Amino acid sequence: MQWQLTSWFQLGTSRLRRLTQVGFTLFIGFLVINHLLVGESATTVTTSAEAFCPFGGVETLYQYVTNGGTINHTHLSNLVLLIAVIALTIVACGAFFVTCQRQRSSRAWKASHPPFP
Repeated sequence: MQWQLTSWFQLGTSRLRRLTQVGFTLFIGFLVINHLLVGESATTVTTSAEAFCPFGGVETLYQYVTNGGTINHTHLSNLVLLIAVIALTIVACGAFFVTCQRQRSSRAWKASHPPFP
């Protein structure tokens, strides 16, 4: 068990990031294909890909605050995802800042990015 856990973390940030991106792309692709194959008039209810987009939360936020409802093509899950993205950005902004500062202080960063005149 210990070896598997350490080998997973030795993948590196970029590989783990790409793996996560490919996973989400395949998941959303599966949902879209499933929604298209079943159709909207079928008895089986499927979720459209729009339900997993946090920008739908930005789109329907004003309508939800003023009238208590959402726009026709958006879902309440869009608002939940928007809140989750904002909260995770606030919580993890320190990680982005530390990475940015580490890159700026390294010699490679200074050599490849000369200061502006």
